[in-house]
Amino acid sequence: MKGRTLLVGLCCAVIWTCVAASAFAQTDFDKANQEYAQGHFKEAIGGYETLARSGQWSANLFYDLGNAYFRAGDFGRAILNYERALALERHHPEAAANLQIARDEARGLEMQQTSLERYLQFASLDQYSIAAAPGSEIKILSTRGDWIYAALPNNLRGWIPAKSTELVRM
Repeated sequence: MKGRTLLVGLCCAVIWTCVAASAFAQTDFDKANQEYAQGHFKEAIGGYETLARSGQWSANLFYDLGNAYFRAGDFGRAILNYERALALERHHPEAAANLQIARDEARGLEMQQTSLERYLQFASLDQYSIAAAPGSEIKILSTRGDWIYAALPNNLRGWIPAKSTELVRM
């Protein structure tokens, strides 16, 4: 009986911890949303980024983060986060619409999927990245240390610093 009581107590503690963590994350999300609504886009970005770093990923988090970057004028990171929202939820119409607007603003280059990739809706986790500053998509061909050999959609190839890119699928 003592072992059963301990197990029930442990289960309750785990459930309470999960509920508390979820409530804390929701509070942080609400705070970031409030900052965004007040036009404090850099503060909103900080809040959303904190949630993303803690693993609180959702399509809506990355969509909102994309919106905050867009409003702050960072079109490359807006594109990156709209892509991440779509990687988590392929049918997120707001993210898809805003992605197109951000691409138009940034004039970034976009990778064209093959017909098989379009049909299967896949890409390897390390295959596609976004060159965060201009918002252009690249295909990683190889890596060497802190450098990436990449191809742009127009088939130009070259080496770029790895720190200048971010993976869409984290």
